[in-house]
Amino acid sequence: MNWKILLFSMLMLPVLLGLGCWQLLRAQEKAQWLQAYQAMQSKAPQPHDSLEAPPRYARVAVSGDYIQESDWLLDNQIREGRFGYRVFTPFCLRDNACVLVERGWIQGDLDRSVLPRIPSAPGRLILEGHADRLTDGYSMGANETSMSAPYRVQTLKLEEVRERLPGRLANWVLRLNPDQPGALTTVWEPVVMGPEKHYGYAVQWFAMALALVALTIWKWRRGDGDDKQLQAAGETDIGTTGHG
Repeated sequence: MNWKILLFSMLMLPVLLGLGCWQLLRAQEKAQWLQAYQAMQSKAPQPHDSLEAPPRYARVAVSGDYIQESDWLLDNQIREGRFGYRVFTPFCLRDNACVLVERGWIQGDLDRSVLPRIPSAPGRLILEGHADRLTDGYSMGANETSMSAPYRVQTLKLEEVRERLPGRLANWVLRLNPDQPGALTTVWEPVVMGPEKHYGYAVQWFAMALALVALTIWKWRRGDGDDKQLQAAGETDIGTTGHG
C-alpha cells in the first residue's frame, strides 16, 4: 500500500509546485504591466497618426473619423450583474490608416435577436486614450456570420475586422478615455487581476504541496508501524503454536 501513496505523491508534487511557480511568474508579469502603465500616466498624450504601434499603455491622441455603421460587439460582457457588450469601432487617421477603438460597454437585450443601438459620433474628431494590444479572451463559441454591422463576436480578431474594412488596420487598439467623443461606459483596466491575487494563489498551491509531503510522510511512517505490529503479532502466533 505504501508504494501507491508514494507514487501518487511523486506525481502530484511537481504539479502543485509547478502551479505555484506559474502563479509567481504571472504576479511578476502583472507587476511589470502596472509599472509600465503608471510610468505612462505622467506623460502628456502624444499625437499619433500611423499604423506603427506606440509603446503599450502610452497616452496618445489621434485625429480622424469613426467609420460609421462598422461597430463590433464583443459578446458576454457582464457589468454589475447586467448583460452587455464591449463596443469597438474602427477610426481612420489618414491615408486609409485605421486603428480599432474600444469605446466601452453598452447594455444588451435579453432577446438575443435585438442588438443595441450604438450612438454615433460623426465628423472629424481628436481622440485621446491608451495604446494597447488586443488579446484573445475566453470564447463561448465560434463567431457568428453576419453580413451587416454591428458585428457580434465571441472573440474579437483583427483579421476579421480587416476583412470588412476598406482601409489598412493597425495591430494595436486605442482604449478610449471616458470623456472622449463616442465614449460609452468605461470598463477597461490595465490589469484585471492584480499581482497580490496571484501571490495569494501561489501560497495556496505551495501550502497544498507542503501538506501533501507531510501527509505522505505520516502515512508512510504509520504504514511501517502497522507492518511491524503485524510482524510482531505473526511471530507471537508462531511461537504460541510451537509451544502447543
